[in-house]
Amino acid sequence: MSFPQFSQAGITIKKALSESYYSIENSNRKFQYNSVNIDEYDDEIIQIINKYSNLNRFGGIYEYAKVIDLILVEINKLEFVSDAFYDKCAVKNSIFPVPFRIGVKLLVNDLTIEKCYDIVVCPVDERKRFFGKSRKILSNRVDYLSNYIKNGFIDEQRAICATISKYDDVWKVRDELALNMVFMDTLNYFVVDSLTHNLGLISDDQLVITKYMKYIGEEEITLKRINNLPFYIAVFPQTTLMKNQTYLFTVIFPFENNVRPFQTELGFELSNGSSLMFEFKGNNQIK
Repeated sequence: MSFPQFSQAGITIKKALSESYYSIENSNRKFQYNSVNIDEYDDEIIQIINKYSNLNRFGGIYEYAKVIDLILVEINKLEFVSDAFYDKCAVKNSIFPVPFRIGVKLLVNDLTIEKCYDIVVCPVDERKRFFGKSRKILSNRVDYLSNYIKNGFIDEQRAICATISKYDDVWKVRDELALNMVFMDTLNYFVVDSLTHNLGLISDDQLVITKYMKYIGEEEITLKRINNLPFYIAVFPQTTLMKNQTYLFTVIFPFENNVRPFQTELGFELSNGSSLMFEFKGNNQIK
């Protein structure tokens, strides 16, 4: 699974939706082809998106990629859909909210119509009433926005993913730096350069670091990330790990102008019941 590349944090939903990324070529939903109302097809696809809108049911907002994959599986089951794909390899302009496009090829009589369905992944602050009192609830959601015709979108996105895969496999590390690095610490059949990290003084609003780990165990192992928000693991291996293979994961530290020292643990729960945890500490620069 590929993950979107992020360039900055703290972008608002309003700004995300005003980006040129969302320039709508045709926003009119009232299409008629050979007496077939496309609205009916759109409604079935939108119903699927809404079915998976609550990310809390699937492990929280950082599991959004898995949820979008589930949405595509359901869309591809529709008898009037010949193909569906989304822009999972495209560069995005935010961490959250993150805009995505789902491309769908609709079979309408003898025609194939390619449309896009815009969604946004975001934490939404809501106020709800419980027993007469208003309380603030954080709802991690995938929200539907709009749809329109966009021919060639799916082929374009698959080409982007194919180009990326030629140069970078995010799970299996092949570069010389990783393969020749010195592994010093061992924990639960994983060897790493270090389990503790002092990141020192950090001047940026956001820091992204890449860590390498080598699995030396015999049994089949999968990982589930353990985050300590606002810091979190973004990219990590989501396949069964192979013995003597080196893997990478990325950790994102979004400070968003918070000035404070920090010390946190992030890592993985292993499928055999053990864990692999890393300690990070540092301080972002006073501005």
